[in-house]
Amino acid sequence: MTSTEILKHTIENLPKLPNTIRDLRKYLDASGDNFKVSDIARIMGQDPSLIAETLKVANSAMFGVSHRIATIEQAISLLGIRNLKSIVLDTGVQKSIRIDVSPYGLDSTVFMRECTLESQFIINWFGNEDKALSQLLMPCAMLLRLGIIIFASSIKQLGKGEEFLNKLKASRFKNIGLIEMEYFKIDSFSFLSHLFRHWDFDEQIITMIEYCVKPYNASSEFKKGAYALAIVNTLFGTYSYDKKVAIDRCVEIIQEAEMQGITFSLNNFVQNAQLIKF
Repeated sequence: MTSTEILKHTIENLPKLPNTIRDLRKYLDASGDNFKVSDIARIMGQDPSLIAETLKVANSAMFGVSHRIATIEQAISLLGIRNLKSIVLDTGVQKSIRIDVSPYGLDSTVFMRECTLESQFIINWFGNEDKALSQLLMPCAMLLRLGIIIFASSIKQLGKGEEFLNKLKASRFKNIGLIEMEYFKIDSFSFLSHLFRHWDFDEQIITMIEYCVKPYNASSEFKKGAYALAIVNTLFGTYSYDKKVAIDRCVEIIQEAEMQGITFSLNNFVQNAQLIKF
């Protein structure tokens, strides 16, 4: 099998999502804007872990509610369908896919912990500066690393995990996208946007993820979100982690964004970035 065939095979043979999650996605896709909160709550009621994760997100600082969200019906009304779909997919992936990112030289446990830190950082960064953007980016942060997870699985199926890792090491982990393209003719971020389109995911989320590698190419509608994701990806995507180097790179991206007419509070970013504990 070629690497491209392996990647296609991996996608086609991903473990099935739990029944509750598949039923819920099917209902949401079919009902469109005509969904009923009671129907969603009934389907979600079959999976206590999905309810727990949804309530956790609804009660997070991102939504700034003044009272505790105690029922799944309240959480659904607060989150909206876009966020709910992302939580559903993220929960399903974590339940269904064995995560092993060792071909990228990463510890899988640390990798998942940092994914959680990314979401928390977005909440802290934009909590007061731009709450609407925070709510928009939260689902992206949940899904941003799925491309790496699937690529790592395909590389291991090829039996080239060590070879791939050695190439990353030789490049000092600076040319990850180019090395991915050697194997799959596409980088993991671009692949992710294709995968989400295949799953008929929210186009706004897809576009921001697609352009976070080159945010300056995004249209004005998506440019701020793409730049924000580029900053988050830079902050959390540094190997042999050096927080100061990562923050300095992010500051450069913020300055580039300003030249594109996109403004972030530099002091707010730096203050929150310095609080991260890896």
